[in-house]
Amino acid sequence: MDIRTLHALIHPIQKLNAAYLIVNIAEAQAQVRLQLMYVIVDSELGHVFGFGVTPKKAVEYFLHGLLSYDGPPLDTRPCSPALYRRLRALDRKGMPFVDCRINRDGVAVCPKSLPKLTRRRKH
Repeated sequence: MDIRTLHALIHPIQKLNAAYLIVNIAEAQAQVRLQLMYVIVDSELGHVFGFGVTPKKAVEYFLHGLLSYDGPPLDTRPCSPALYRRLRALDRKGMPFVDCRINRDGVAVCPKSLPKLTRRRKH
């Protein structure tokens, strides 16, 4: 078997390996982007009581410094990345949380009445 024949056999396999690697990288990036965050929320009113990267962290945030809770039953819901970023920013500033709404998929998202933040570019 000469080198050209060997190269003709190996080259398609290398292309398949490269394509497989690209697909795996794309899937890994999609999983990172779709990583769920969670909120503790009153589903009827949309009041947010805590948030976290995992359901356990969200509950810990809610229970931190809380002696007792005598209110409506609360749910742990998946949260959109946009709502999670707003909650983190408000928490860092020590401001009260925004309310949320639950979409048809059961995910807590920013309310439609909340204006989007716009950033002006500095020239």
